[in-house]
Amino acid sequence: MNCDVLLFAAGEGKRLRPLTENTPKPLLTVGNKALIQWNLELIERGGFSRVIVNAHYLAAQLEAFLKKLKTSLDIIIIREANLLNTGGTIKNVEPILKEKYLLTINSDTLYSPQFNLRDVLAAHINDKRNPLATMVLGGSEDVRYFGAIGVSEDGRVVQFRGEQLIKEKTSKSFIYSGISVMDIKTLAYMPSRGSSFCLCNDTYKELLREQRVISSYIYRGYWSNVGTVDALAGANDDFNAGLII
Repeated sequence: MNCDVLLFAAGEGKRLRPLTENTPKPLLTVGNKALIQWNLELIERGGFSRVIVNAHYLAAQLEAFLKKLKTSLDIIIIREANLLNTGGTIKNVEPILKEKYLLTINSDTLYSPQFNLRDVLAAHINDKRNPLATMVLGGSEDVRYFGAIGVSEDGRVVQFRGEQLIKEKTSKSFIYSGISVMDIKTLAYMPSRGSSFCLCNDTYKELLREQRVISSYIYRGYWSNVGTVDALAGANDDFNAGLII
């Protein structure tokens, strides 16, 4: 089963200033590669052939980089006149989506090259609860900043950043890693196209309030949200130490 893939790359990277004053966040490097290249290679290794990339801040630089990049992926760049946030971007690209499922991934998060995105898609499709979405969750990041996602014993998301939204008991808590897979019908629960809203804090949280099923995929490999100057330096230290494997 195939699915559409959307790579979020439009943000201004304010927490990474001054590094992002003249460089878009996805083009900052870890090791010998731009952040967005790490994730495009992850998508390519997963066997996907087409990826949609949104662009806004310093979009011309990002577009030039992507057009020169050697890859088998068909990269479709969608410029946003105004930042639409993650949820708004999904709704904005709805007219060009072709598949029953959509995989979304943040371009400023780094994952182990061994992570197989197909496993996430398969877990979502084979989940007998027919979830509207499956969130990839992990550990090791700062719970205080990112907010914990609580899951039940059978892996259903029941608690969202400190708020118990489903009555089932929270068994364990994790951090959202920046990847999710959703059924395309999830877009019907979103605000109208052109709106700016967050996939997690608005759409997923509201679905949980309505007692809709969102499942989890627990990822145990390396990952790092490279959203601050210190986090970027830490990721480069990890690369030099041979930890990003």
